[in-house]
Amino acid sequence: MTTTIGASDLRIDLDVIHLAEHARVHSVGCRTGRPHSTKVCFAGAGSTVHVLAHRRADGQPADWYRNVVGGGATFLEVGDIVLPVSVVVPADRVAAHRLVVGLFAEKYGEATVSGWHSAPSALPLRLDVDVVAGFPMRVSQP
Repeated sequence: MTTTIGASDLRIDLDVIHLAEHARVHSVGCRTGRPHSTKVCFAGAGSTVHVLAHRRADGQPADWYRNVVGGGATFLEVGDIVLPVSVVVPADRVAAHRLVVGLFAEKYGEATVSGWHSAPSALPLRLDVDVVAGFPMRVSQP
């Protein structure tokens, strides 16, 4: 069951969401208009979340990356909390990739990051939690 609550009903310490191991990014398909969701590793602090999107076997960006960059509504789900986010494509992809890989190494450990996440073809994104428009938000209820 999902309950909609307003800003006056709940305050969230956004640093707490960064303790979760993974998050889900929810978006709308660019071509289909259907909702999509993908599990991602993430790192950051406060209202800033950094993720990496990997390329498909044909070298094209992952579908979820194209969907969120395409400008549709994007949400970050961490545990039972779903927050709207603004998607920022970094101007300097190389520097942003270095930053995200460093943050991932701190969070997940160097061994985990050294293979898959450190691939230079991975595409960094910054997701900024929209704290003003973050309400109403959905919180799952048992």
